[in-house]
Amino acid sequence: LFGECLINVRSRREKAEIYNIKIILYTHQGKYGESVALGRQALKLFGVHIPARPGKTSILLEYIESRLLRIWRRFAGTSSIEDLFHLRPMTDPDQLAVMGVLNNLPAPSYYFDKNMFALVNLKMLNSSLRYGNTDVSSFAYATYGMILSGVFGDFDTGFKFGKLALRLNEKYGNVALKNKPPFVFYTFVSHWKRHAAPDVDALREIFQLSLKGGDLVYAANTLLSIVIKIIARGNNLDAVLKEVSEYDDFLNRIKDQDSQRAVAVAKQMVL
Repeated sequence: LFGECLINVRSRREKAEIYNIKIILYTHQGKYGESVALGRQALKLFGVHIPARPGKTSILLEYIESRLLRIWRRFAGTSSIEDLFHLRPMTDPDQLAVMGVLNNLPAPSYYFDKNMFALVNLKMLNSSLRYGNTDVSSFAYATYGMILSGVFGDFDTGFKFGKLALRLNEKYGNVALKNKPPFVFYTFVSHWKRHAAPDVDALREIFQLSLKGGDLVYAANTLLSIVIKIIARGNNLDAVLKEVSEYDDFLNRIKDQDSQRAVAVAKQMVL
């Protein structure tokens, strides 16, 4: 059926939409490698080529491009990170289609290949800096904040990009994206600059948002983040065990094996 649909549509943008459906389906089934492969095929329709197994050189080149684009934006009048909020909207239909495909790849690539995850997110960022903002840009800015903080130790800049992501996410109000930039910010960015305690309450809200939106992948990832945060902040161990145990039923029902294993390890740590 998937192959027939691709044959029967003519435009590459329509084909990209079909690829997106298949990518999301495979991601929910835990077929992360297949999801990434489909994404690479979809991007080729637009002349965007991503290596099957990106090396550090590919990531470094994309990161250097992001720095050059930020310098160009400053010369063009966007003097601060906060000013990126006011970039003109992305309007090119092909670039919007590319961003749509890229937006579906962080979740599977995170489990499949961390280098792929970094490269995909840097490409989203660079498209936003070059062509303007779209709703997907909020996720790109959030993951850029994650990379700056976690990889380069630039906590101040990473935090600013994270806050920019939250503002942009609120501006566009895309229900399908409502949970994703906040998940990245409160899981990977926020704690570098402030106490982690407020993160847990924010992540509980993100979990509910994910459930309401039917995004079981991010719901499971959010639960795992909550478990890590409540252990790290030194909660009473009995309370931690009680809360962690409450998540077992949900993870068993959706059969998210990666999160199940991680939560099982967390329970053993508490015990």
